[in-house]
Formats: sequence, C-alpha cells, structure tokens
Amino acid sequence: MKIATLKHFFALIISGLTVISAFSQSAVTIKSDDMPVPTQPYNLDVVTGLVPNAVPANNTTWDYSTAFGNTPSLADFYPEVVPFFLDAGVDVYRVLFKNFSTDFGYEIFQEYDFNANGVYDIGVDILEQNNTLQPFTGNIADSIFIPSQSKIVSEPRRIIEFPFTANSAWSSDSRRVTDMALNVPAFGLNYAPVQHVYHWIRQDSIVGWGKMRVYTPAGPSIDYDVLMDKISEYALDSFYLNGAPAPTALLTAFGVTQGQKTEHNYRYNFYRKGSFNYLASFFYNTDDTYSNVFNAFITTDGLETAPPSAVVEKMSYATVLYPNPSAGSELNIKLLGGQVELDSYEVFDAVGRLVRQGQIAANGSEFQVRMNGHLPTGNYAIQLKDKELRIVAVQRFEVVN
Repeated sequence: MKIATLKHFFALIISGLTVISAFSQSAVTIKSDDMPVPTQPYNLDVVTGLVPNAVPANNTTWDYSTAFGNTPSLADFYPEVVPFFLDAGVDVYRVLFKNFSTDFGYEIFQEYDFNANGVYDIGVDILEQNNTLQPFTGNIADSIFIPSQSKIVSEPRRIIEFPFTANSAWSSDSRRVTDMALNVPAFGLNYAPVQHVYHWIRQDSIVGWGKMRVYTPAGPSIDYDVLMDKISEYALDSFYLNGAPAPTALLTAFGVTQGQKTEHNYRYNFYRKGSFNYLASFFYNTDDTYSNVFNAFITTDGLETAPPSAVVEKMSYATVLYPNPSAGSELNIKLLGGQVELDSYEVFDAVGRLVRQGQIAANGSEFQVRMNGHLPTGNYAIQLKDKELRIVAVQRFEVVN
C-alpha cells in the first residue's frame, strides 16, 4: 500500500492546428500482424511547446512536424515473466498506480494479451503492500494491508480489436476486485476485510483517418498512414467492509465516495502499422469534450524522415514580425536573406483555437496580414504557409487594445 503524493503533469500551452488536404485515398486497415508485441518500453517525447489540438477528419494530413519538447518519457510495456500469467496468454505487463483519490492509492500490474483478435488487459497482479494510515487517522500503528494476489478477470478490458479501420468501434466493462485488510483498533477494525471493487469502462471509436507527419531531430517524418482512435475511459469505484458497502463515515475519512470516477482517460491516439504504441497521443485528462489538451506525446522510436523534396528546404533567411505588440487587426512580416513565397496564414489563441485565417498580401520581401476584425487582448501564434500549404514559419505575437 502506498500513500500517493499529488501527481504533477506538464502543462501545455496550446497553439495551432495545421490540417492539410491529402490526396484521395482509402483508410488503412490495421491487423494483428501490423502491431507486434512490445519487447521493451517505447520511447516518447512529451511535447512542451506550442501543440496543435487534434481534430477528427477523414482523408486528411495532420502536420505535427514542428511539435516537440525534447522531454523524454516512456510507455512502460515489459515482457511477462510470471508463469501464472504466461499460462493464461499474457505477453506483456505495465505498472499502474490505482488511485482512490489524488493522494491515496496502491500499485498494480496490468496484464496484456496480444492475439489475432485484439489486445486485451486480462488480469491484475498485486504485490504485498502494507502502509500506515497515520495521514488519515493520526495513529502510526493504524494500517491497511494488501496481500499478494494474482487474478485473471472474467471480462477483459479491450484496448484494441483487430482488424480496425475507419468507423470501427469497440467497448468493454471490466470488473476487478482487490482484497485488503483494514486495521484501525480505535474504530473496532482489527484487520477487517475490505474489498475495492472497480469497473474499467472503456469505449474506442475510429473518428478520423489519413496521414500524419511528426517531428524528428533530422527533420519532418514521412507521412504515415494513421487511424485516429477516440478513447473514453474511466474507473467506477466501490468499497466494501465486512462484505457490506463501507459506511459513509469511513469513506469520508479517506476522501472517497461510492461510485466515484477515477482514472479518467480521454484522449486521441493516432495508430500506424508497425508499432502497437501510438504515433501521437493527445491526453485531455477529465475533459470529455476533448477541447483542451492536457499532455501530448510523440513516439520517437524508428521514425523515418521525409526525402528533401517533400519538405521545405533549409534557407538562410529570417522572419521579422511587426508591430509586436499589435492592435490586433494587421501584421507585417519581412523576410531577410532569402526567397520564400508566403501564401496563407492561420492565427491561434493561447488555448489552440483557430481564430483567424486567410491569404497573405505580398510586396516584394514584405508581406501583410490583414485580419477580419480586431483580435482581443492576449497572446497568439501565427503560422505562415507557402503555396503547397507547408509551414514556413511560426511566430508568436501579442495584442494590446
């Protein structure tokens, strides 16, 4: 048992979405052979700069070639070694801290089976845990004990179902039970049996498809065929003492309630062939409207870079944007030291909403952006594109009215 500290996440400043019309194509179909079983953790980059929000679309190219953070992280998949789970078909496991509340929970291992029909979380492995409840009761001798337990669940949590393509969908309601013992003698609880019962509720639906390019240190990646998976997931918690629903007074002492929702997981995952882990993932925490990105991740393993003809060649030029701060209706851009034909622009506010777009007027090496109406006071980012809709430059600016 662990008393968890409050978890911290990287806060993202959201800005800019580039959606480029792709050539006519069909949605890719991903089968079991296209998603090999992980043999080690996946390497990720946590995007900490300007991150375009993800918007569902079909036959589209999502361009995230400028979204990076150089902040390494891991998706922790490990090959299974425990005979009990190997015999049940488990291939890999991952570690999860199962929360009761923001500062209370315990560690579990989720057990994943990869097979021809899908990828399923089919079991739970829990090591013995025994910790003091002093932060809650004030008595260091009070404790909660979790014995070692390994279980295969009756209904798996469906992570992926094969094959999947445009408009595919799957869902699951997976019930799990953790046995515990509560020792608080002052309340007449002498290693009283406690059960934490929770249901993983998960729904997946493919809401977009097309191509995606992401950032690599060597330049933009190739355009990968991707499927956009909308994930809605959470756990419903219930608590039992001596075989009956735990009393409200006890739950209140631990800051929990019957039927509470935890482990919120609202996100968009972009899947490609060749890897089980997403190419990109946008996590919205508890926001079931998928409006405000909480964290964004790019898988960095094995990315191929695009040939030089597919990207804007590096040129020795600089962009100067003025006035900055501006009054919010007109901007000027001057190119120094090179020849680039700017064609269009998109302006995004501080939370990633597209607020203005249009064509750029050229006058030699100087360009003008005239907006339809004044922007409110605030911070913005403008993406400048050429005639092929490739991003040439991104500039931040401030509006003061």
